[in-house]
Amino acid sequence: MMDTNLFPYEIVSIEGQRYEGEASLINLKLSDGEIGIMKDHLPLVGIIAISHLTCIKNKEQKIFAISGGILNVTKKKVSILADAFEAKEEIDVNRAEQSK
Repeated sequence: MMDTNLFPYEIVSIEGQRYEGEASLINLKLSDGEIGIMKDHLPLVGIIAISHLTCIKNKEQKIFAISGGILNVTKKKVSILADAFEAKEEIDVNRAEQSK
């Protein structure tokens, strides 16, 4: 059965890295607090804080580390222009520790 609560989203970095998917809920931290976005959310533009981004689809979570950016919510999709982002499973812990 198709989940009718899904909406498309894309994450694009300044360097051109791209990830696209569908979600029923996206949670992230903006400069003025946390936000949860679901299908048919009102249009919105916001500044993303350095944090993590969680995309939920069919009870499965896709988590990204995100180093700030711009959130754009429209009736058709959610677009995130990130300074940089990385999926949780792709994070190299040793490299991250060295970059501190």
